Amino acid sequence: GGAAYITVFIGLMGIVLAVSPIAGQLYGAQHYEACGAQLHQAMWLALALSVPGCLLLFPQPFLDLARASPEVASKVRGHLAALAVALPPALLFTAFRGFNTAVSRPKIVMALQLGALLAKVPLTALFVFGAGALPGFGAPGCGMATALCMLGQFAAVWLILRRDPFYQRFHIGDRFSSPHRGSLLALLRLGIPMGGSIMIEVT
Repeated sequence: GGAAYITVFIGLMGIVLAVSPIAGQLYGAQHYEACGAQLHQAMWLALALSVPGCLLLFPQPFLDLARASPEVASKVRGHLAALAVALPPALLFTAFRGFNTAVSRPKIVMALQLGALLAKVPLTALFVFGAGALPGFGAPGCGMATALCMLGQFAAVWLILRRDPFYQRFHIGDRFSSPHRGSLLALLRLGIPMGGSIMIEVT
């Protein structure tokens, strides 16, 4: 389960991170609105990649190859089903991460990731072992904790994009651009080799 999770998440994140050099070039040229529009396109790409990514997180072929016992197979399926919920917000956050690298604001990304990590430790313990009326879910509980943290992390991102004065020049929160074929293809041309190389390495 961990191997499938790492391969899918890291590989797809590598594709979405293609927004960084594209947005960085526009930011350097002071084309702020166009730079913000690239974040929108990266977010559309993240949502599109979530569809095949979630399908890859259903591990029956791997379980068959490993000849896993029914008890183990059930735990792996539960864990990865929860991680399939975590994948869309995780990829959306990756778009934000790449954009912030482009505009020289990595500290906010680090702060959000640290906050999610600090929340994930007690949430994992809660969902794995249970407490009070809440039963312990075992291995699937770890995936549930990850999903909750990823959803909370992206909710914080959207609040920051709408409220932080730094992002107003990019018009990210007030003018959401629709998918643009040329921009998406540019992201894929750059992102597929990036994500593919990372996916091969971690696999």
